[in-house]
Amino acid sequence: LTAMIPLIRTTGKSTGRRWHKIAKWTTFSVLAGCASVLLFVLLVALGVFGRIPGPNAIAEIHHDNASRVYAADGSLIGKYYLQNRPSVPVDAVPPHLLDALVAIEDARFFEHTGVDYRSLGRVLYYSILQNKREYGGGSTITQQLAKNLYPRGDYGRLTVPTAKIREMLIAARIEKVYDKREIL
Repeated sequence: LTAMIPLIRTTGKSTGRRWHKIAKWTTFSVLAGCASVLLFVLLVALGVFGRIPGPNAIAEIHHDNASRVYAADGSLIGKYYLQNRPSVPVDAVPPHLLDALVAIEDARFFEHTGVDYRSLGRVLYYSILQNKREYGGGSTITQQLAKNLYPRGDYGRLTVPTAKIREMLIAARIEKVYDKREIL
């Protein structure tokens, strides 16, 4: 029995050192991962993966309307367009339609400033940790607007993360320039 006591003590110290090393490397790995993510976000914000429009560019957003061609008698002959999207003022849209849009697409639309971090956290948790895709995309109405106004580029495997970060940054800028009704 006395011959085993030094063996037990040695094993205890060795196990303690091993756990200390594991904890040290785990901490280092987590910090390195966080630093990498922050560096990536900074690179996207600085425009390395495509220009992020400034407040002036966002304030000057306009939609091209179809060109109309009329006959001499005033009748419409035809329209020329890339996309036939006439502008509609928000007051011309029935309130129940706006309520439905907000309820379906972005329930906390009037509470956030372009990015709904709670939805984003839910999507990250379920899609990355649980590998479930049925919990939505987590994009706000403003982020969807940003995606439509400034289409995604192709960056290979980094396309989706780059696009999501760009959309978040642009959405935050849109929310600073326009009020919620104008965004709708």
